[in-house]
Amino acid sequence: MKKILALALFAVALVSCRQTMQTDGFKLSGHLEGLQVGDTLFLKTFLLPDWKEDGTDTILVEKEGIFSAFIPMEHTTFYLLTHQPKVGEPLRSCIRGAEIIARVGDDIKLEGSLDYLGAVRHSGGFYDNSLVARYDSLTASSNTEMIDIFSQILKYQDTKQNDSVAKYGQMYNEYHRPLMLKTVRDSLALKVNDMEYAAFMYASAFVFDATYKDVKERLAQFTPEVQNSYFGQILDKQLLVLKNIEVGFAPAKFTVTDKDGRKVSLSDYKGKYVLIYHWGLCPGTFWVNPKITDLYQKYHEKGLEVLGFTRDDLLKSLQGSSEEFKKDERVQGLLSHPWTTVYTEDEGNGFIVKDLYFSGVPILMLISPDGITLARGYTKAYEEVKNLLDRNLGNK
Repeated sequence: MKKILALALFAVALVSCRQTMQTDGFKLSGHLEGLQVGDTLFLKTFLLPDWKEDGTDTILVEKEGIFSAFIPMEHTTFYLLTHQPKVGEPLRSCIRGAEIIARVGDDIKLEGSLDYLGAVRHSGGFYDNSLVARYDSLTASSNTEMIDIFSQILKYQDTKQNDSVAKYGQMYNEYHRPLMLKTVRDSLALKVNDMEYAAFMYASAFVFDATYKDVKERLAQFTPEVQNSYFGQILDKQLLVLKNIEVGFAPAKFTVTDKDGRKVSLSDYKGKYVLIYHWGLCPGTFWVNPKITDLYQKYHEKGLEVLGFTRDDLLKSLQGSSEEFKKDERVQGLLSHPWTTVYTEDEGNGFIVKDLYFSGVPILMLISPDGITLARGYTKAYEEVKNLLDRNLGNK
């Protein structure tokens, strides 16, 4: 009798668990012209503030032009919807897909076409708010214009009409988002205080360049409900990160393993200027790398150290590249750094990307002999770094 009762209770608990799982999510549906039975839609999850991809939900299309799915979720989430046809290749576009921000319990509907997937209109959830709806409409119109220009580039590329490719290429490169779109975005991110969508907008559009003081002041303006929401907590956590890298503050101590397997700690550089240099294959790195090398050669004997960070072995990134590119002096300069290099993707080093907010490349961060951050930024920070070193080490 006890076994039967236990099994019955287990069955009830299992049903209850399944029901809970089914209600912790949101409904996503839409009418997309061009959608065919057997096509697949991929709903990719991204985490802010670093836009890291964190899983994909798959939706199989069962009816022409229409799709519907229940998407399990635990908190407000940013998604990107992309399309894979049953036959052939996906359409090429300059807009990756349809962006969606949804909460638990939302019923989000999309309206548009596959040709303009990045310009669909949204309804339901946050999108029923008048200001969000206005932003959505302006974004869709702007993305439509960009997709149209990009389509012309592809058309003339296929027919090898180079003059027309150049014409529309210039139009694309010189395209500017409407001023009204920026105005509405800024209103949502900086002036609305009672909606989690505003916290999301601030996290996605402003945290990238914001200071510790900026984020602290903005977070304080939100209502307690928004502060305690998922994206409110994202901003709160970002405060700790920004304080750790803020000019005038001392970054937290850390220990990582360099590319040769040796332990390296920030405390190893006490009493010296240390330039943290996060780099990768990009034009900015190609521009600043020889300048950093010159600074190192000029001031190393006077008290400058450089601690380099990059994702992994550059030779891996160069696989598939032409021999000519591999022999390029800019690439060779990256392969012959005279300072310590740390691979952030090596086991045990991943934390440093978040702690030092390596949100792009190149990032320069100059720390004083007493452990205080003096300068930080992208390529523009080079001049400030150089001036500080010239002033403090130039006469030694």
